Amino acid sequence: MIREIEYYAPTHKKELFEIIHNDNRDICLIAGGTDLIININKKHLSPDAIVNLKSMEELNYIEEEDGIIKIGATATHNQIANSLLIKEKALALAQACKSVGSTQIRNLGTIGGNIVNASPAADSVAALLALDASVLLESYGDKRKVKISDLHTHTGGIDLNKGEVLTEISFKSYSKNIFSYFVKFGLREALAIVELSVTAVMEIDENNFCKDAKISIGAIERHPVSAKCVEEEFVGKELNLETIEDCIEKMSEFTAKTLFETPFKDLIPYKKQCIKGVSREVFEAIYYKAVRK
Repeated sequence: MIREIEYYAPTHKKELFEIIHNDNRDICLIAGGTDLIININKKHLSPDAIVNLKSMEELNYIEEEDGIIKIGATATHNQIANSLLIKEKALALAQACKSVGSTQIRNLGTIGGNIVNASPAADSVAALLALDASVLLESYGDKRKVKISDLHTHTGGIDLNKGEVLTEISFKSYSKNIFSYFVKFGLREALAIVELSVTAVMEIDENNFCKDAKISIGAIERHPVSAKCVEEEFVGKELNLETIEDCIEKMSEFTAKTLFETPFKDLIPYKKQCIKGVSREVFEAIYYKAVRK
């Protein structure tokens, strides 16, 4: 017997919240829907209703306002990867979105969906963490802003209240002295699920000293994590190849320590070496852009 699933396609927020407000059914919100059929077939999802946000144009935008970059939740990976604003002001995010799946997946998949799916290997989330991004969560008559670093739970899910929808992502638009870079390592050249990723955002002064650093690593925990000890190692030091080598070793130590506290500790020998090559590519890219420009 085929199970019936109700389908809704609201065109604006008011209609969306009227649909989901006080509805106790198992409702699945989608935008690109690239993971939906897979999850239903694997019996990870069994929704009573599907609400497709794709027709909500008010959730699809990329803009800068008062020094803040704002991205609507239904903006696709390709829209972000090809955005001149993002490539100029947040290169790491453009690179992360460009690395997602195939062209077809990037044309359909959305940044909001990538965040809400809460995958340990979510490329855009790793970049957004280093960019110190926040998300806007809206519900019927209410809204709240949450740092992306506080959104994910210890069990690997996300901290959403009943009836809440992620509608916007925002972060500061960085100046010409702030540089970012993202590198992802996968086992295959195409359509690779990330084995490990590194994002760095660094502020480098006119004397080539690092004033601030944000570094995130994807796929070593249940969600991307900040490498605080490595950030501290960079800040206050001249950005040169010697500093980079010291920080690469710190990245390897941090990766091993983090993995040891997860069910994936058997991957420590592999990933503590893998992180060195990925980190070197990221840090040296920033070095050559900032110091040797």
